[in-house]
Amino acid sequence: MKTSKIMAVSFVVLLLLIVAAGGLLISWLTKQANADPELMMGMLVVVAIATLMTVLFIVAAGFSSMNLTDSRQALALPEGSIRAMIALVLIMVFIIFGIFLFRKVGSSTSTYIGEVMTTSDAKIPTDRTAVFTPNIGPDGKLKSYYVYVFEPMNEDGKRLAQQLITTVGTLVVAIASFYFGSTLTGSTAKKERQEISPAPVVKDVTPKEGAKGNQLSLEIVGTGFKSPRVVRLLRGNEAMDATELLSNPTKIQCKVLIDKEPGGKWDLIVENEDGAKAQLSEVFTIT
Repeated sequence: MKTSKIMAVSFVVLLLLIVAAGGLLISWLTKQANADPELMMGMLVVVAIATLMTVLFIVAAGFSSMNLTDSRQALALPEGSIRAMIALVLIMVFIIFGIFLFRKVGSSTSTYIGEVMTTSDAKIPTDRTAVFTPNIGPDGKLKSYYVYVFEPMNEDGKRLAQQLITTVGTLVVAIASFYFGSTLTGSTAKKERQEISPAPVVKDVTPKEGAKGNQLSLEIVGTGFKSPRVVRLLRGNEAMDATELLSNPTKIQCKVLIDKEPGGKWDLIVENEDGAKAQLSEVFTIT
């Protein structure tokens, strides 16, 4: 237990260091006049993914503290969470690359055409956009204007923008359809399995009490047990999960570490691999 906690803390610290180092590097690059846009974009993607992993790890720890984890899923988060996050990352990476390409191909370029005393002195073509940059003298007074003319967006840029919008829309629709479609299919299949398989029934458990600090061997008898994935003692918000599960349709043998305080009765929960559950209320006591 201590080793797993140390590994978890080390993992979070490592991710935070990556995020901090990436953020500092990006901040430094943005201040450089000749910063490489490709490098900045790559670092942004790395920092974003590291930040996402850190948030996911913290969320998983929060779910674990509330006993809402599912050990069969990635990071023990609810089904589909990681797939949804991966889909979101893919969309964001594609959008970032699309913006970068559009800026390279479709952005209008500026041309310096000279210095004028007033804005009305500049001769700007009707199909161009001008930007006047004030030239302030040492005495703080306006001396003149520097004039920059921006070229209109070229046809390649317009076509690229249209293609990017179409592609992003198609990608979002495809991922959403796959995600919700697979979730619906999985829920339907799970419901059909539950309808076909009989629900488990817990009849008795021995022993019915145990001392705190001991690892107790439990024997549970009943019907309808099918590769149980969870055997748990539950008292309010407190839970003790069993390990080393051995089972057949009418009997389960397992071990439970009694690490809670005495007081009150504990319920016994058995959950099959198909999600069907059985409960025996107020059947166990900690001495």
